Amino acid sequence: MPVLQRVQALTANQRGYNPLAGWQYEYAPYPAVVRVGINTTGASATVQGSIFTGSMNVLERGPIGAGGTAGVMPAPLNFPYIEFTVQAGDRIAMAIDETAGATPTVNTWCAIDPIE
Repeated sequence: MPVLQRVQALTANQRGYNPLAGWQYEYAPYPAVVRVGINTTGASATVQGSIFTGSMNVLERGPIGAGGTAGVMPAPLNFPYIEFTVQAGDRIAMAIDETAGATPTVNTWCAIDPIE
């Protein structure tokens, strides 16, 4: 199960941050189940996010869970993971926007498990 963990401090009003960009599994090499956990140190609704794959919008743009600690990966008990399937060759992408003129940190955890 390949896993990606990223911690990124956003700049004020930054748009379009994609923590999966450049990851070896950004394009799924096989049919798989993907799990994404994400949180932010910013206040509620100040960071908005979307998740896309293939032709599907997995997560419509909306607030990212607040209350995280910089560098601490989100646990599914506190920040429910988003889970979806992808086909071989599908791109997995995120778009994260800071909307309040602040500088929060975003913690992202992503795993991709092959479907057998």
